[in-house]
Amino acid sequence: MGENRELLEAEAHVWNHTFNYINSMSLRCVVQLGIPDIIHSHGRPMSLSSLVEALHIQPSKAQCLGRLMRLLVHSGFFAETHSGFFSLTTPSRLLLRQNHNAFDTTPLLLLLTSPVFMAPWETMSNWLCSDDKDHNSTAFEMANGNTIWDYMHNNLLVLAIYSIKR
Repeated sequence: MGENRELLEAEAHVWNHTFNYINSMSLRCVVQLGIPDIIHSHGRPMSLSSLVEALHIQPSKAQCLGRLMRLLVHSGFFAETHSGFFSLTTPSRLLLRQNHNAFDTTPLLLLLTSPVFMAPWETMSNWLCSDDKDHNSTAFEMANGNTIWDYMHNNLLVLAIYSIKR
């Protein structure tokens, strides 16, 4: 019985890591949609239907937004009342952009979850197995065609956009 439990826990550990990307990409999504700012501006907890209306989301997609919000409730980024209203938590207050929050974490969150910064992780195994003659000193360079430093130098406008506080 102990071995079965150990295998079950090991399987859960593998699945947890397999699906972990969903957490960061869900967080990226709510930041891109501006949900923390919408709830904050509303001044009190919001129902799912109010969020759908405020975001101009098609009613057919409301259930998907509800799932997204509940995932982030589970992660501690939002709270949900028994009557289904969503409110901010301390972590989601760090995602507010509209009031120039000194602890605004959104620019870094959006940058590090962007395709440019996710791609090196997707190519890591290829990079590790590649020949040094390929001249890709890092997985970032292999994925994006230049070093992270060259990328930042050549894309200052992109980086500035990520750091702008609305």
